[in-house]
Amino acid sequence: MGLPAPVLEALSDFAQSAAPEAESTAEPSAHDTWIAAWNGAAEVIGQLERQASRVRTALDRFLSISSRKRQSGEGAIELDEAIRDLEGWERSLKETFLPALETLKQIRQDTFSLPGTTPGERAKAISAADRHAEAIAGILELLRDARWQLMALRAESEEPGDAPVFDDPEDLLRYLQATAK
Repeated sequence: MGLPAPVLEALSDFAQSAAPEAESTAEPSAHDTWIAAWNGAAEVIGQLERQASRVRTALDRFLSISSRKRQSGEGAIELDEAIRDLEGWERSLKETFLPALETLKQIRQDTFSLPGTTPGERAKAISAADRHAEAIAGILELLRDARWQLMALRAESEEPGDAPVFDDPEDLLRYLQATAK
C-alpha cells in the first residue's frame, strides 16, 4: 500500500508549487524586473507554505493512524513500502531543491548590496528568500522525521528474531566490541 493518496497528493502538489517558474525574456528596467520577480515570488512562497502545511497535516494523520493500527493490531500496514516511498520523495525533493537553497543563500547575500533599491525593498527580498528556504528545508525535515517515526514504529512492533536487542547504548557498545575481537 505505501503512502496513502492524501499524502501522495499533498507531496505532488508541493513539488509542483516549489518548482521554479520560467523567467520572462522581456527587457524592462533591472529594478522593475527585480521588483516584479519578488512580488511573484511572494505569491509562490505563500502557495509553497500552504502546500507544505497540507503535507504536514496528511503525514501527521497517516502517522497517527499507522501507530494506532499497529498498537491495536487491527489491519496490516505496509510500513516498509511507506518508508521507501518517503525516502524516494525525500531524495527526489533534495535533488530538485538543494540547488535552489544554495541559490537562495546567494540571492540573500547579494541583496544586501544591491544598488538602486531601497532598504525596504531589500528587506522584503531577504524575507522572501528566507521564507522560501524555510519552506523547502521544512518539508525535507518533515519527510525525514516522518520516515524515522515509521522506522521506529516498525522496530517497536516487529519481532526481534534471533538478533540481540539492547535498551542501553553501553550494552550495545560492549556487544559490538566483543564481536569485533
